[in-house]
Amino acid sequence: MRVLATGMEWFHENPGGLPRYFADYLDAWRRHDGDFKAVVQVRNRATLQDLPTDVRGVYSEQTDTLSIRRLWKTEIGAELGQGKYDVWNPHFAYYAWGAMSHPALRDMPVVTHFHGPWAYESAVEYSGVLKQVRFMLQKNIERRVYRQSDRFIVLSESFKQILIDNYHVPPRQIHVIPGGVDVDKFHPVTDREKVRFELGLPTHRTVLVCVRRLARRMGLERLIQAVSSLAKDFSEILLVVVGTGELASELRRLVDELHLEKHVIFAGRVSDDNLTKYYQAANFSVVPSISFEGFGLVTTESLACGTPVVGTRVGGTQEILQGLSPNLLVSGTEISDLVEGLGTVLSHPSEMPGPERCREYVLENYTWDVIIPQIQSVFHSAIGVSAKQMAYVAAER
Repeated sequence: MRVLATGMEWFHENPGGLPRYFADYLDAWRRHDGDFKAVVQVRNRATLQDLPTDVRGVYSEQTDTLSIRRLWKTEIGAELGQGKYDVWNPHFAYYAWGAMSHPALRDMPVVTHFHGPWAYESAVEYSGVLKQVRFMLQKNIERRVYRQSDRFIVLSESFKQILIDNYHVPPRQIHVIPGGVDVDKFHPVTDREKVRFELGLPTHRTVLVCVRRLARRMGLERLIQAVSSLAKDFSEILLVVVGTGELASELRRLVDELHLEKHVIFAGRVSDDNLTKYYQAANFSVVPSISFEGFGLVTTESLACGTPVVGTRVGGTQEILQGLSPNLLVSGTEISDLVEGLGTVLSHPSEMPGPERCREYVLENYTWDVIIPQIQSVFHSAIGVSAKQMAYVAAER
């Protein structure tokens, strides 16, 4: 089975959640000896020379929508035109829509990874006329790709429901397969104090780590305000925010206004190795999402490091944590909910899952060795249906 997977950005240039998933996904296929080719967006021309042989890079100095569409149509078309693939597996509609009319797709199944409602997620971050224009454009692009997709893979039941409700995709076309974790990269340590020393973190504090893109729907403003209340009863609490984004300046101002300099620090963008260390150094990770949490790779990464996660009942976070311990789930997304939920966890840490159970839970459910065979099964099913359809058409002729 020969698979062409397209779109996201190259992880080494943009180490966010979805590019990380795509990079780990590619590595997992390599380990399973898959005949697999990836096409990714790169930001720097020089990166094209450094890509692995099974990765094709797309670079453009033009960033407008029509230029990106034309370029990706050409690049994907060049791959599809070779006639050597059995299935096309797009991961982002924006990079896929230009190629949807390619002749090769007449007899090649399209299995789309749906990582989230792009138009709806963007609408949370914008306002006014710009919000409406962007929403309509993005949703039309998504519809163009989803109408021509034969199967969908989503990482949570929550996103399956969004595909059904917002994009009118028939449930029979949707397969729920969670994300995988590199359990060799993300692993527990026996000496937490040593890791904290390496990161410059105090060894005696109760450390909460929050790994997030600094965006509105992530709930970081509410988490910081919750820490302001919690610090009155838990004077040793320290929130470490890992990540970058458009809200960085606003969040720093909020910390200053609340006089939380001793209780909140911003680590910014960190290296892959240090990301693992931040999970290992923490007493708990926190995922305070307000909306559109499709899977929550940070949740499983933290658990793989043996660090329990406290999260809101939003999307994939709830689906992951409820199978481990309902005690880790906060009742809602408001500041008061975070204060109550985190306060309970901090008051009764011994009642939460320990490092061994957290790690074991990931090994049972979220390794790529568990995930890739499920994805392969969906691909084989789509290829089989496509072959039957072609045979039927040939017989009719």
